[in-house]
Amino acid sequence: KRLNDSYGHATGDVVLREVAGAIVATIRTDDTPARFGGEEFVVLLRRAGTDIAVEVAERIRAAVAELHLDEHGVAERVTVSVGAAVADARGLTVSDLVERADAALYAAKRRGRDQVVVG
Repeated sequence: KRLNDSYGHATGDVVLREVAGAIVATIRTDDTPARFGGEEFVVLLRRAGTDIAVEVAERIRAAVAELHLDEHGVAERVTVSVGAAVADARGLTVSDLVERADAALYAAKRRGRDQVVVG
């Protein structure tokens, strides 16, 4: 939202595409990325426990932080907050996982952004 307000929606869309590209370049070939809402993304990790989920999330966070967007007129650094949730033996539904990941995302934002939190 801040980028859209500062640089306009067209630049905001370019930044979202750059972030998506960083995500795709960072995840494993078996994983599935998708845009999930206006400025949120989800990555479904196959065969991943908490350690792998955090590793992938940290790679995504670092890749986005390393984006150079000045060629698009954006001088400031772009960061992401990541909320992760892992299916376990409790038989969580997809909705449960999304809810847990979303809560973890907001926890990451409350804690100062640009970090990974597992829910």
